[in-house]
Amino acid sequence: DKVVDSQGRIVTDKTPKVIRQVISEDSSAQITTILETAVVEGTGHGAQIEGYRIGGKTGTAEKGDRDEDRYVISFIGFAPVEDPQLVVLVVIDEPVSEKAESSWAVNVFNEIMQKVLPYKTIFPTVNSSDTPE
Repeated sequence: DKVVDSQGRIVTDKTPKVIRQVISEDSSAQITTILETAVVEGTGHGAQIEGYRIGGKTGTAEKGDRDEDRYVISFIGFAPVEDPQLVVLVVIDEPVSEKAESSWAVNVFNEIMQKVLPYKTIFPTVNSSDTPE
């Protein structure tokens, strides 16, 4: 969040500032629960990583006219659910396949997070026996 010079003086401070709260804490908690459920029980199932609670949402959109078979598939996810530290958006524009599905984006998200979570020293918070199947 900060850049310091060789003398230890702060050159730039990019500490985030909360300007206003745009949704209530209750609404935020409800949305978080819904997004975690989408990963545990829904189309984002492949985003699960042992030891982490993850929330997210898949997306599939048609581009142009319906008969053109051009799509955008996506997944946006965050972790850990209890104290979000990372958000990753994966977008695959016009995948080359007749059976394109959002699980492709989910799998890319999973691969990214498996590397970035430990790199950012965000360690598992859930016992493996408690991790949803």
